[in-house]
Amino acid sequence: MKISYIERNGRKYAYTCTSRRVPGKKNPVSKMTYLGVVDPESGEILPKKSRTPEPICDSDEVDMKRLGDALLVMSVAERLGIPEDLQAVFGDDHRMILAIALAEAIHPSTTNLVDTVLKSSAIPELLGLEPSEVSKRNVMRVLNSIDRHSVERFFVLRWARVGGSAMVFSHTVSLSDGFHDTIGDLSGLSGADDVTVSIITDSQGSMIGFSLVQHPPTDISGTIETMERMRSAGIECVYVSDTSVSASLRLDELVLRDLDFIIPYSVASPQFLRMYNDYSDLSDQKYTHNYDGSTYQMKEGSVRLVVENGRCVLIPPDDPRFRKQGASLNVFMVSDPRINRNTVRSMDVIVRSLKARLDGTISDDPDTTLSLIAGQFAPLLGYTVMPDGTLSVSVKRDAMKRFHENAGKALILTRSSSWDDIIKARETLVNINAAMEQFFKGSRWVLKYIVKGTDMEGQMFAEFVAMLIYDSILRTLRSCGDGSDVDETVFVASTYMMSIINGRTVRSNVNRKQRRLFDMFGLDPYKCPIGFETRKHVGIHGALSETSDPD
Repeated sequence: MKISYIERNGRKYAYTCTSRRVPGKKNPVSKMTYLGVVDPESGEILPKKSRTPEPICDSDEVDMKRLGDALLVMSVAERLGIPEDLQAVFGDDHRMILAIALAEAIHPSTTNLVDTVLKSSAIPELLGLEPSEVSKRNVMRVLNSIDRHSVERFFVLRWARVGGSAMVFSHTVSLSDGFHDTIGDLSGLSGADDVTVSIITDSQGSMIGFSLVQHPPTDISGTIETMERMRSAGIECVYVSDTSVSASLRLDELVLRDLDFIIPYSVASPQFLRMYNDYSDLSDQKYTHNYDGSTYQMKEGSVRLVVENGRCVLIPPDDPRFRKQGASLNVFMVSDPRINRNTVRSMDVIVRSLKARLDGTISDDPDTTLSLIAGQFAPLLGYTVMPDGTLSVSVKRDAMKRFHENAGKALILTRSSSWDDIIKARETLVNINAAMEQFFKGSRWVLKYIVKGTDMEGQMFAEFVAMLIYDSILRTLRSCGDGSDVDETVFVASTYMMSIINGRTVRSNVNRKQRRLFDMFGLDPYKCPIGFETRKHVGIHGALSETSDPD
């Protein structure tokens, strides 16, 4: 049962809304039952009194649709130029692809339920879609028609809007048990424990593309493949990692392909201590910098990268091999006392969590198991194989002590990026992770929704377009100093409703909260035609430019 709200004369009224099919009518007919008035302070619904409430119309059969959230996501899509780019690539299907993406931005749902979300929203009216076009069969057809070639054409168009260089970020998502059978036939990901989503942004951090690969965080072959495909399309990318590189990460693969990167070196690595202590005297005042209200020390230098026994090793200038071997890399040595305490606290939590996860496990190859699960933190942990074959894991005190001493220190490796490039990339990394974590939190993660009969490439593309919109909303909220998250913002907008009563379109009143939200995004909720007949032949671009007075 769904609860809907209508505002009249400064008061908010709550109704239950159920829908049913009526022979001879194209759309389901909704029946509304009055529950009571909403308390403005507590938000609770005060039960209706015994007397008959004032009806909203002479008939209790009302077709109600969410209008405000549809207007919000549509306006953002228009501002980003998404409809034009979709039309250039997908032709007649672009409106339906956009409708699916808008629905996903508003309310994540299974492929089987996208049509239901659309039918309860004003999105079809804004896009001029007929009820027959918003069917489950048509949703499946459109998603299954999307191929990689078309997706990458769309990415090129997105990049053409901004130009310049691009950045690639990797975001790893763990698959829950039970998903493997569902996705195995669709994507070749059967048996995967982790899926890496590579997000491509422009130099300012705006998303322009994505790639989905099955690789652990330390395996960058999928990222390299993505970067080379983007290069073939004329887009040069810089790989930006938030996972500290250890000696096992094959940076030489990036170097051999002449690809740039920005990667922090692992603080847990013994080589980090040598490099940092022997090569970084940061006491001189000339190495002091100020950024975002804090002071830190930074020194730029160079190292050589060589491969020894299948592992990447860094050679400082004072090493005799420096002028004879390897590829030259730029290294930035940073000491930021501001993050020392937070880093230590976070590390202690992570290490304790890894210890608890590894304790009691059984492995034929404990070293490999430790490396796979603990990753860059493996040097901080030790183990003993118990008589029953289980592992008893302990924290290496000396190693943790060294880490505490070096918290706030960093070595950042790159081929050709400047320090300004690095600062921008690290800021973008934080923003991308925040957007990804919000968008894919809980039930939003698309892999939970992949079903047999639906192509994964198509659904991931629709999700990505939704994420473009989601990220833009998040950016606007932050730029306006609004602390709301995107889901809360969409919910506030969604309570601005439209109703079709006896063939006449009626909109609910705009309250103060909605007005503030619409003003933030430059929206006038009354400047759009929303009646069925007036919307039928209006294109995407007319949806937000034509004017009609409020009913």
